[in-house]
Amino acid sequence: MIDIRERVKELCKQRGISENELAKRIEKPQPTLYDTLKRGNPKISLVADIAAFFGMTLSEFMQDERHQEPAFTFSLPDGTKVGLFPKVMQ
Repeated sequence: MIDIRERVKELCKQRGISENELAKRIEKPQPTLYDTLKRGNPKISLVADIAAFFGMTLSEFMQDERHQEPAFTFSLPDGTKVGLFPKVMQ
């Protein structure tokens, strides 16, 4: 299971925005976003809004491949290792 707050922080960092800016963009009060994520039990509608802002499905948002073991690994002709990860069902 992923840590939703850490996932949000990571995605904000990748996009170069703050959590405050995210709150503005998804039209939620910043204290509401912060408190909800801090408690660790956000409503699914909030997580869906965040995922949509980042251009992801809810399933994609909830899947963090860096912290998951691949279901299958293979090598490309150039020697690059590639892992296939199971999709999380919506």
